[in-house]
Amino acid sequence: MQVPLKRLLLAVEMLAWTAFFAFALTFLVLRYWVLPNIEDHRERIVAALSQAVGQPVKIGALEADWAGLRPRLSISEVRVFDSKGREALVLPTVENVVSWRSLLFMDLRLHSFLIDRPVLAVRRDAKGVITVGGIDVSGGGDEGRLSDWVLAQNEIIIRDAEVTWSDELRSAPPLALSALNFRLTNDGDRHAIGLSARPPRQLGPWVELRAELVGHSLKKFAHWNGRIFAELGATNLAGWRALGRGRAAALGDAGRREAAARHR
Repeated sequence: MQVPLKRLLLAVEMLAWTAFFAFALTFLVLRYWVLPNIEDHRERIVAALSQAVGQPVKIGALEADWAGLRPRLSISEVRVFDSKGREALVLPTVENVVSWRSLLFMDLRLHSFLIDRPVLAVRRDAKGVITVGGIDVSGGGDEGRLSDWVLAQNEIIIRDAEVTWSDELRSAPPLALSALNFRLTNDGDRHAIGLSARPPRQLGPWVELRAELVGHSLKKFAHWNGRIFAELGATNLAGWRALGRGRAAALGDAGRREAAARHR
């Protein structure tokens, strides 16, 4: 029994050394060849982004450096197009810290994904389909792949955004939010969300939302469950009534979530 055990330990040791040298080689290639010549790989980066989000993508300037031991890409003027070739989203600055998990999954996986100062129009139509800039992110159709890609990333951060939310399903008036900061962290099927924003003056000075949700894909959002917390600063409750009624009904449709609100 000792000989097979020694062979097994030797095989494990050889595998560990192979993995170490493969990682070291990849690191050196990135450090001394890929990142210093990042513009030479523009087409591959655009193709990887387009494949990851499931939509055509064009980018502006590229910069590359390191965030610790992880490669970081800073991209300006990221333009995402819908299925009809129309420009749907323009993101002024996007910062990607690439995760080494990309090598394991052979897919673009990010340790963190930062979008700075975007202007977004979010809409839910009468059928319940949610779109951002005309792109379906509710999980339906081919464009719904974008939402599942977002849920597969470690961290998504949106900073200092301007967002307009239109809810046709509940016939609610549009809601404009400024100075919006959003953070989504994913750990498998567990998702933590934090959001703070400044609503229109007549509604109050600020709003904060936090959520702890469990779910696999937005294609089966009705099966998600978790908790949502809201905190509003000295607010006009009457002004929020139409908006809040629609959101409370949406929570009831999901059927497995709790909502708690603290007002001060």
